[in-house]
Amino acid sequence: MAISEETEQFQGLASAIQKAKDLNDQVLFSHIKKIKCNNPLSFYQAGRERYAGERFFWEDPAKEITITGLGNVKKLKAASNAERYREVEKSWIKLQNNAVKTGVTDVEATGPLLFGAFLLIMKLTVRSFGISSGTTCFIYLPSCCQ
Repeated sequence: MAISEETEQFQGLASAIQKAKDLNDQVLFSHIKKIKCNNPLSFYQAGRERYAGERFFWEDPAKEITITGLGNVKKLKAASNAERYREVEKSWIKLQNNAVKTGVTDVEATGPLLFGAFLLIMKLTVRSFGISSGTTCFIYLPSCCQ
C-alpha cells in the first residue's frame, strides 16, 4: 500500500513538473492523504516553531468543523480596489485548473484550500498590525493542512 502511494505521488509530481514546463507557468502539486487526528489544536501547536507566522486555525461556532494549516506555498495578491475579490478568485481558479492532485481526490471538501482575509477597515488595520498601506488581502495556500 505504501509503495503504491509513493509511486502515485512520484508520478503526480513528475506530471506536475512536465505540466509546468508545457505551460511555462507555476503548477500546484497536491497530495491528499486521509489521516487520523483527534486534536487539530495539537497539530496547530506542533507547527509553532517551524511555521511561526504561517499557521492558520479556524473553527466554526458549533465546533463541528475545524481546519488547521501550516506553512505558505503561495500568496494570492490583489490590488486595493473593488475588483480585488475577483482578482483573487481568478488567480485561485487558474491555480486549481492547472493543479495536479493525487491521493484521495474523490472525497468532497478535500484538497487544496485557501486561508486568509480581506481587510475591510484599512485605517484600523494599518495602525493595529503595522502593515503597509494599500495591502488589502492576505490569502495563502498552506503547505500542510488538516
